[in-house]
Amino acid sequence: MGAGSSLLLFVTIVLLLINFKEGKYYFLALAFYLAQIIFLNMLSAKFITIPPALRYYTGIWNNILDLPLMLLFFQYFAKDNKTRKLLLYITGAYVLFDLVIFLTMGMNIPSLTVIIGPGLLIVTAFSFYFFVDHLKTAIIKRKETGKAFMSGAIVFAYLCFTLIYILFYLMKSDYIRDIYKIYYTTFIIFSACLITGLLLIMASNNSKKPAHINTKKEIGKEDENAFQFL
Repeated sequence: MGAGSSLLLFVTIVLLLINFKEGKYYFLALAFYLAQIIFLNMLSAKFITIPPALRYYTGIWNNILDLPLMLLFFQYFAKDNKTRKLLLYITGAYVLFDLVIFLTMGMNIPSLTVIIGPGLLIVTAFSFYFFVDHLKTAIIKRKETGKAFMSGAIVFAYLCFTLIYILFYLMKSDYIRDIYKIYYTTFIIFSACLITGLLLIMASNNSKKPAHINTKKEIGKEDENAFQFL
């Protein structure tokens, strides 16, 4: 499951980079986030081995960068400057909150437990807002359908992450293998929805390319087969 989720995540990264003109650095933020997940999956599957201390801090930094990267990606969904500024302000406030927690509690599991919870709540709330917003026009606009798939994927993923957070950090469950199954299944569904959304956006952009415009000579020329099928 880890290998399958990593493969789908890699395909998602490729599509994000292919669509750079569409999403610009917003897509790069999501691509970097997904690349981190692939790296952590490879560590979990022991395809890569690094010193335990480095692995520990790699996991911590992944959790720290989670919200800033996702809110930066959400700029792609925002339809006005007011929403974009709000996302930036919340990102800055969250980074400041992280610094205060780490300075007072240190960089450890208890401090992660404190900072991950609000991050999950914020990302879930914004992703749900953008999902509903784009779902309203998804029926008539293919690009909006693609955005609805992408934002809906984040809603699903972060609800699952919230469940994992409760089981692992709060309840300290011993069923680690089952938690990993939830984790990998989440990324498989998450990646599949992101890929679907990106393909819909690509199809929408391709359909907007200008069609062949007839010259005046061609327009004025009568078609001898014009009434063939009448």
